[in-house]
Amino acid sequence: MSKNSSADYDVIPLTGELDTDSAGELRQRLMSVASTSTASTIVLDLSRLDFISAGCVRVIVEFWNTMTGQGRDVQVGGLHGMPERVFDILDLTPILARRAETADGVRGVHAGD
Repeated sequence: MSKNSSADYDVIPLTGELDTDSAGELRQRLMSVASTSTASTIVLDLSRLDFISAGCVRVIVEFWNTMTGQGRDVQVGGLHGMPERVFDILDLTPILARRAETADGVRGVHAGD
C-alpha cells in the first residue's frame, strides 16, 4: 500500500493474475486495509493486472460495500485489457473506475486515454 501525503487516499497496487485461488488472500489484504487505513478514498491500481476472476471481482465489490458502509470511497484505476472487459461486462466501471488526475502512477480508466 502506498500513501499519498498530499491527498486523503491510499493506493493499493494489484498485479499479475487474480484467480479463484487468490480470492482468499485478496480478501484478507483488502479487509486489512479497511481496518487499518484512515484514508477517505482507497484506489485499487489495476494497471499491472493481467487477469481477474469473477471471485476476485466479488471480493472487490465486497470491499467496496464495506468501505462505503463506513462512509469511505473505493475506486479502481488503471483498467485495461481483460480486467477492463470484465468490469465493463459487469457494469462496474461507472461505479468504481476513476481517471488518473489525483493518483500518482495510476493510469486512466481506458488504456487509450
